[in-house]
Amino acid sequence: MSNVTIINEKALNECLKEITCALSIRMSLSLS
Repeated sequence: MSNVTIINEKALNECLKEITCALSIRMSLSLS
């Protein structure tokens, strides 16, 4: 179970990184 939890955490971290990147790009585009 611990291995599954670790994998889920890694996947969530990757998703968060992609979401923050997308949001920052959209914000910079809307500002410019």
